[in-house]
Amino acid sequence: MLELLKLFIIGSLIASISLAPFSANANAEESLGEQTLEDFKSPYTTPVRPYFLIGSALAITFAILEDTVSDPLQAKTINNRPLGNFASDLGVLAGSLVPNLIYTGGMLLTAALTGNQETRARGNLMFRATAYAHATTTALKFIIREPRPDGSGEKVSFPSGHSTGAFSFASVIHAEHGWIYGGLAYTYATLVAYSRMNDNRHLLHDVVAGATIGASFGLGLHYRKERKVYGANYALQMLPTEKLDGAILTAASAVFAALTAVLSKIGVEGVHSNIATMIRTFVVLTFASILVFSRFSVHQAFDFSKRTFLFLFLSGLATGASWLCYNRALQLGPVSKVAPIDKLSVVIVIILSVLFLGESIGLKTVIGAALIAAGAVLLAT
Repeated sequence: MLELLKLFIIGSLIASISLAPFSANANAEESLGEQTLEDFKSPYTTPVRPYFLIGSALAITFAILEDTVSDPLQAKTINNRPLGNFASDLGVLAGSLVPNLIYTGGMLLTAALTGNQETRARGNLMFRATAYAHATTTALKFIIREPRPDGSGEKVSFPSGHSTGAFSFASVIHAEHGWIYGGLAYTYATLVAYSRMNDNRHLLHDVVAGATIGASFGLGLHYRKERKVYGANYALQMLPTEKLDGAILTAASAVFAALTAVLSKIGVEGVHSNIATMIRTFVVLTFASILVFSRFSVHQAFDFSKRTFLFLFLSGLATGASWLCYNRALQLGPVSKVAPIDKLSVVIVIILSVLFLGESIGLKTVIGAALIAAGAVLLAT
């Protein structure tokens, strides 16, 4: 009954806010019903779709692997409680839509005082993203009825509402204010999501699903807003494209590489390393295929030269050999010693780039490579 009441309230709010267009240039030909339908479809009908599909696939994967992945991770989390009580309470408060409401109210109040339509559109966007995302999450909670892991008896675990609210907020901040503020907002959203696991209120797949729903609506509705203002050819660029793009993407790569090492170490326990490699490869193939075929046709995807195919094929063989060796090494030794040795690949890459690609290197590169090599050996001994 409570979930039905929440759906009714959220639906009423969506209907009321939908009466006001995103901006003065909004498409007047779109009726209220058409606008609401297109807004709900935005995670799938805009360039957000690859990220929505990947996030959904991740949530489903973690749900299927609950016994082998989610439950052991949850047990370690609730036993160690890395966030403690204060940080966890802060995460719970932050995930209760407080930042969303403050942002919405502040933008709408500023717009009322200044008459700035873009400011008003931003407040409208935050409200819509929060409302649509929470309507979706609440509906799924009511349909799926998954019990919370803490044994409270509440059947509202999937998806995580706090994660939904936090990531809808973060995605709007990212889309409207750039990657610096967006990065801070995503950090906050991650804290909120992890606090729900820290308190044993949600499992991993719950928070991944909530984060996917929230971010997909925030970015998808931003695309809808910008398309109305700038025309149908405008496309949201969800990855950073300014001067910081290389640093941000490299930092993200480092974070994911670290997660890969830790998760692989947990995963190879009790299974042959070659089987672990096969599973990892299947997951990568699945997500890469979703990303490619959501943007390109089959003909476009395979329209490349024989030379390109040859070197990509050889690269794939090298990747496979690397993964086979790496997973076996993880079975034989601690990840804290295996991972540093693996990073000697940076030094080898520098050497090969000079020998075969003709790249020039300076003194700083030589010193840096030497320090990496020395650090890897020091950490591994």
